[in-house]
Amino acid sequence: VLYDFAKKNSITDQFDRLSDVLLPKLCELVICTRNRPRIWKNSIQSDGKQELGTLEIFGGDEPIDAIDVFLRGVTVDIENRHAFRQNLLGIVCQSIPCSRSVPVIYRKTIDDENGTRLGELTILEDEEAIDAAVRFIRKLNGRSIDEIALK
Repeated sequence: VLYDFAKKNSITDQFDRLSDVLLPKLCELVICTRNRPRIWKNSIQSDGKQELGTLEIFGGDEPIDAIDVFLRGVTVDIENRHAFRQNLLGIVCQSIPCSRSVPVIYRKTIDDENGTRLGELTILEDEEAIDAAVRFIRKLNGRSIDEIALK
C-alpha cells in the first residue's frame, strides 16, 4: 500500500524514509508479513501456455536475479531457458528499472580483519571467479589486499 501510494504520487525515491516512519505504526494496527514492497507480480506461462507459477519481484531485488531464481524452481521443461529468461526480463524491464541482464550466481559479504564490511563479492553467470575477485578488489579504492578476508 505504501509503495503504491509513493508510486502514484511520484515519490518512490522517498519510499524508504516514508516506510521507516509509517510501517512500524501501521504494523501495530494490522499484520505485516514483510517490510519490502512487491513492485512487480504476474502469472507466468511457458511458450506453450503452460502455467509456470507467479513471479514476484520485491523492492531492492534486481529483476534478473528474481527471474533466475523463479525459473530455477520451475520443473516444467522449457525449450530454451536462457531465451525465455531474457524475454521475460524484457517484459519486466518495461515496467520497473533493471540494471543488469545477467544474474548473480554467487554472493558473499567480505569483511576486513577487524570485521568491518568492505563490500560484497558477486560472481555473475558465465563470469570467471578470478575476474569477479579482481572487479571487487578494484572497487576497494586502494585498500590493502592484506585487509581483505576472502575466506
